[in-house]
Amino acid sequence: MDQIRKLSPREEAELLQGIREYFSYSDGAFFWKKRKGPKTQIGKEVGSSRPDGYRQTYFNQKPYLVHHLVWLFHKGAFPEKNLDHRDRDITNNRIENLRPADQWQNRGNSEPRVDRPLPMGVYLSESGKYKSSFRNKHLGTFETIEDALVSYGAARKEYYGDFAFVQHNQEIV
Repeated sequence: MDQIRKLSPREEAELLQGIREYFSYSDGAFFWKKRKGPKTQIGKEVGSSRPDGYRQTYFNQKPYLVHHLVWLFHKGAFPEKNLDHRDRDITNNRIENLRPADQWQNRGNSEPRVDRPLPMGVYLSESGKYKSSFRNKHLGTFETIEDALVSYGAARKEYYGDFAFVQHNQEIV
């Protein structure tokens, strides 16, 4: 998660004026509506994908993440916090999919590593039963993966609230 670029109120207002002058917005993406330089192609999507998947563009020789600019475009100012993609799809930059979040909340909405044989928060005990734990707290021992996962999901919901990522039957809910 990248930090929101800190700008003075004057710089932020100038950036907002610039993106409204040069970009048009449609369905989570910006498109060039006015030439800004020799490489600018009117109608072409603004920016490119970084290696981590986030879309980035340069404006006045400074890098910006596109989802930050989408927020600025719609709200008139950068948020005080960072931004979270509600659906965890970092290519979905629709304003409805973005929300202010601190680092703790953003972590709550993160997806599990895919290299685990069991769902996040579930472990196989020596007895062959399934244990669940969250934040170094043992939540219980269960006969099935699903029961352990329900216990883990409830603990995440309690801790992270609306930002909780909860997995059921190894599928995203």
